[in-house]
Amino acid sequence: MPNQQRRSMCNRIRVSLVVVGLVLLGALGRAQQPPPFASLSLERDHFVLNLGSKFLILVSYFDGLRAMDRSHQSVHEDFQYFHAHHIDGVRVLPNWYTGCAWAGQEDCQAGPSDSLFDADGYVRQSRLAVLVDLVGTAAEEGLVVDVTFDRAIPGAGMTPSEFSAGIVTTVNALANYPNVVIDIQNERDLGYTDQHLSQAQVETILDAIHTADGDRLVMASNTEATGDWETGVFKVETGLDVAAYHDPRGSNWYSVVPEVVNNIWYVDQFDIPVYLQEPQAWEGDQNPDHHLEAAFWAKYFGAAAWTFHTRIGHNLSQYSFVYKLNHHSDLSSWNDNPQKSVFDRIRDDNDSVGWAACNFDLSQSARAVAASGGQFTVTLYSRWWCSWNAYVEDGLSWVTFSISHGTDPSNYQWGGYALTVTYNVAQNSGSARTARLRIGNQVLTLSQAGI
Repeated sequence: MPNQQRRSMCNRIRVSLVVVGLVLLGALGRAQQPPPFASLSLERDHFVLNLGSKFLILVSYFDGLRAMDRSHQSVHEDFQYFHAHHIDGVRVLPNWYTGCAWAGQEDCQAGPSDSLFDADGYVRQSRLAVLVDLVGTAAEEGLVVDVTFDRAIPGAGMTPSEFSAGIVTTVNALANYPNVVIDIQNERDLGYTDQHLSQAQVETILDAIHTADGDRLVMASNTEATGDWETGVFKVETGLDVAAYHDPRGSNWYSVVPEVVNNIWYVDQFDIPVYLQEPQAWEGDQNPDHHLEAAFWAKYFGAAAWTFHTRIGHNLSQYSFVYKLNHHSDLSSWNDNPQKSVFDRIRDDNDSVGWAACNFDLSQSARAVAASGGQFTVTLYSRWWCSWNAYVEDGLSWVTFSISHGTDPSNYQWGGYALTVTYNVAQNSGSARTARLRIGNQVLTLSQAGI
């Protein structure tokens, strides 16, 4: 073979090898890249999701393991639907009842043979694999998973120590998934023998979990049996990471959310993440505006997370969550299901309100004042223990405040506080003028007449 042909062939071989090498290197690089897992942590009184502070909205997905049994693909599609509607996570009970009604609590049967734990607290390894798969699927969609345990459902007789051992086994299996928060016991303060856990028992299980995984976020949910303020105290005294509370379900449940959040948060200001984990179920109040208002107030008053509680997720063994969302229990089409509007609106409604340690409102945003001036008042609304100040923009001297700063407005009102702010307007001997008063983070515009 002539030298020129030999060199040409060698060059082609080199190029081919380089191309193949680059392809293999690219494939290897893709294989080594981790999936886009969701990562959850805490910063004082709020969650941090993937390095950004965020008010979390979750959905009840109690029967998640049986949903995985039925169809991994449909679970993936459910999670895609949640992600597309800006839902941040799901709440799963791996020891959940079997046989629950389409969207209710009827027919639920304890002692299922396919729960994560058996009646002695032994972890069924095949079910643990399903839970890990569900958590991984959620992580790939950027979703958080609230894994809530229950000692009573697998069957009577499980001791707290057996229960603790099962939880620790599960926590170890989830060690590589930072998108999980653990609820030691659903409604641990209820009086049922196989459900109730004392504060000391919660502390013992918490220590065991943190010995296994020191970074795992842990809570133990309370109800009205404990109360909102006492739930904050319970969180502080036990060393739990989150105050999980199942708030009252009376006719005005959505309007008392500000009071509930403030009562828990105030126990240790700025250091208690408040999670309203199981509010009124959709089936108990089918007005979308009430659920949206509850989520709005939860965020506005500084809660860390809120769950849209729907019993669609009570039984997912036959149909997917999204399928049930679009159909009646008789399988007829129900495309006008008002429950869907909650998903369509919830994130936009919540993005319209600021979420921070403190929010403020004023009783009015504008006022007309006569040329003679005088003394006037405006009401500043805030949550507990919020620092505020007041000043006139552009340094105008013809408006002054009697008190220009403070903390903790003094009069309780609608779950927050109300403070009367007094300001003085000088007499105007010239032409009409305006001023912007900055009070808290709100603006009051004054328009004073001239002579």
